[in-house]
Amino acid sequence: MSCPPPTSPELHQGGTVAGPVRTCLGCGAKLGKEALVRFAMASGELMIDERARQPGRGVYCCRKMSCFEGLLKQRKKLAWALRCQVRDRKGYDLVDRLGLEALFCRMISVDS
Repeated sequence: MSCPPPTSPELHQGGTVAGPVRTCLGCGAKLGKEALVRFAMASGELMIDERARQPGRGVYCCRKMSCFEGLLKQRKKLAWALRCQVRDRKGYDLVDRLGLEALFCRMISVDS
């Protein structure tokens, strides 16, 4: 399930966004880096990188619950983007869904 990409007024009108532009892995929207939430693998688990300072590859997601849920459902796409497995050798999921969901909800409620 994917939601339609949100339109960014700056990008839609041919203008530029201040700073780097990143793509939401949930819906494919291209937005400024500061408008997205960064996820990275840390200590073998997918974590929200609140300050965008974790080393290594990261993926970005819009600050919408539908995009967050889409990101977590697309395990192959997530593994490809991070260049690592999202399951360990025993088949256990390396994504702490409940912990991530609680933190994500807290982040988007603070921003609103």
